[in-house]
Amino acid sequence: MTKPDRRRWAVLAFATLGQFVVAIDVTVANVALPSIQAAVGLSDSTRQWVVAAYSLAFAGALLSGGRLADTVGHRRTFVAGLASFGLASIVAGCAQEPVLLLVGRVWQGLSGAVLAPSALAIVSATFPRGRDRARAMGIYSSVAASGLALGLVVGGLLTQILTWRWAFWFVLPFVAVAAVGGATLLPREAHAVRVPRNDLVGGGLLLAGLAALALGVARSQSDGVDPTVVALLAAGVLSIVALILVERRASAPLLPPAVVAQPARAGAYLVTTCVLMGLFGLFILATFYLQDVKGYSPVATGLAFIPLVVSMALGATVLSGRFANTHPRLLILAGLGLAVTAVMIMRQLNPTSSYVTVLLPAEILLGFGLGTVLVPCTNISTYGVVPGNAAAASAIYAAVQQVSAAIGTIVLNGMAAAGAASWAAAHPDAAPFENTIAGLVDALGLTIGLLVLAAVVAVLFIRPTEPSGPAPPNRSPDSGDLAMAAHPTSRTSREEP
Repeated sequence: MTKPDRRRWAVLAFATLGQFVVAIDVTVANVALPSIQAAVGLSDSTRQWVVAAYSLAFAGALLSGGRLADTVGHRRTFVAGLASFGLASIVAGCAQEPVLLLVGRVWQGLSGAVLAPSALAIVSATFPRGRDRARAMGIYSSVAASGLALGLVVGGLLTQILTWRWAFWFVLPFVAVAAVGGATLLPREAHAVRVPRNDLVGGGLLLAGLAALALGVARSQSDGVDPTVVALLAAGVLSIVALILVERRASAPLLPPAVVAQPARAGAYLVTTCVLMGLFGLFILATFYLQDVKGYSPVATGLAFIPLVVSMALGATVLSGRFANTHPRLLILAGLGLAVTAVMIMRQLNPTSSYVTVLLPAEILLGFGLGTVLVPCTNISTYGVVPGNAAAASAIYAAVQQVSAAIGTIVLNGMAAAGAASWAAAHPDAAPFENTIAGLVDALGLTIGLLVLAAVVAVLFIRPTEPSGPAPPNRSPDSGDLAMAAHPTSRTSREEP
């Protein structure tokens, strides 16, 4: 391996480490949530905000963070994002009351919104085409997906062995290593491109719209549809409509039309939305099932998720790394089939279910399914974008992931709670935990519906194989046919300028 090649793979290592930090904090609080709830005095109706506050802040600021990275340089925002994330993690871990904890989580989300698009843009630019790009995207996606699942394991282990506070402090050594590596290895002007100033109005509208919609959905789950819920939902919709109008006139839109209008890329966004909305809230539900129904300790709960981590990594590297370039739609559909099968198995859970016969096979299938779906979606979403939109495109994809995760968490948690309450009211003499299982089954029904919808979107928007060959001369790189997303080894395919 030549020195330039070693340098490229070292860049990938530090970039993926930065993404790992962001990903693991999405779920690290899940298993620790019962302990956090008891320690800081959260109610049942507000406990999910420890998770959702991070995801919503992350998603709401991602597009602005991506545009900021394109403006001032990916190296600068990568290192600055890591430093800010570390400080926020210290604050969250030191919190003694709900307000400071949520402030820390929001701060973490805002820091991740600068860090994540910078990391993905660095990887995409460092590996612009060929088999190495497929391998790099597979590794990156594997680390990102495994970080989500590993957060469940780490959160459980640290909560029982030390304290839940270490669930937030755990990332600090990784933050330091990634920051030092990025600062020393990346050139000072790496990937920096002069673009118009950030769209602050658009960023504010997006953040306000997402917050209003999330608050409205969360309140509707506990209080029903009252005037406050209607007002919040209306405010969210109006903010999004205003965002679309502002973006049409912005000199540097957060949603560049050339990026979001390409059919295959839009399809990848929609597939990711459906998958993560349906599956992310499932992590929280499984956590409470294991601890509340089965009586698992936080450590045992964390260890119970290890098969999910391993199978997700294998799905992203072994399966997707081999076929993501040539058969993206087939790979996505296969992964969705595995995920649907896993959820159907989970619907058989009851208070006496065995982990080995029900949850273990479901985790393995679900891990392979997630890993198999996310790599081609990541590849399609970020390929063929001009340098001035590189971090913006990465931010859009990351924002799709975070919004889906946050809304899915709120909706599935609310459905499970409502289903459990309804069952308990209708069956006052039912055996212990039967209401919990009934709520879980209701929520998993929605998950199956979303996964089926993702399969329909994949068939409609993502072609079986993308044709190789150069883009027509009059076509912009952003809006091309994404030939390289399917055949990046073709030397005649277009490349980023």
